Amino acid sequence: MDLKVGAEEKDGISVITCEGIINSETFSALKDIVEKLVKEDKCKIVVDLTNIIFISSAGWGVFTGTIEEIRGKKGDIKLVGLKGKVKDVYNTISLNKYIKSYKNVENAVKDF
Repeated sequence: MDLKVGAEEKDGISVITCEGIINSETFSALKDIVEKLVKEDKCKIVVDLTNIIFISSAGWGVFTGTIEEIRGKKGDIKLVGLKGKVKDVYNTISLNKYIKSYKNVENAVKDF
């Protein structure tokens, strides 16, 4: 299964939508978009993972590898729609203490 990634802007917030799986073969599509946004100083980022069924360590690394730079530019990454094994891993690796998650995009956008 592939990864489909898209991005749009809502009220000055970059919303990245993902569908499929994020693993060592597909994570670069997401990483490229995040890095492009950071380069453009669009550092208020919401990542909608509602339609993601699996994230490998490479996928989680996209978020953990860029979060310090993003926060250094007065931005943040917020995750949306975690469920099933994706949510279990998020909690197991204690990412929930580091990056907030939300039920929907609207709530994540409001929290900026």
